Amino acid sequence: MSEPETVYLWEDSPRLELTRQQVTLPSGLTFTSHTLIAQNGRPGVVVIAGDAERILLVRQFRPGPGAELLELPRGFGENDPSAFDSAEAAQCADAERELLEETGYRASDSRVLGGYVTDSALLPGRVAVVTATVDPAQHPAALDGEVNAVVWVQRTALKPMTRRGEFSDAHTLAALALLFADE
Repeated sequence: MSEPETVYLWEDSPRLELTRQQVTLPSGLTFTSHTLIAQNGRPGVVVIAGDAERILLVRQFRPGPGAELLELPRGFGENDPSAFDSAEAAQCADAERELLEETGYRASDSRVLGGYVTDSALLPGRVAVVTATVDPAQHPAALDGEVNAVVWVQRTALKPMTRRGEFSDAHTLAALALLFADE
């Protein structure tokens, strides 16, 4: 395998780097592999936050599919893990920040439920799925303008909504799979 070569670099936020390298598999097959690295490879976060009966979702326009999607709050990792007691603490802090920015709600009792790789061929970034408690009685802070609406959904409705295809983004589906496996 050759050293990765930077093909494109976007230094603004979020930082994006597209690399390419020659890869030879154990079978002898050789090909050019491209990889997109976001935020210097820091793990992203998806937040499953709510109370005992409901969770928070957001409606957000996504330019890629050109549609408004119903999703779990999520975002890029921004915290340097070396500034925290553990990588998990950094991921929980990132999740709490994203939740506050996108929904206006402050979280407590956050913990990492699990994680996944976005796309093992092209997008190798890891994503942490964080669960957190939100008191629905709190007065939410002002939103950052990214989302169109904050929606409370009954936890019992999540599986039927998933089966009906109401969630179409991979981050929400992967996070819900971890949540369902944890039940």
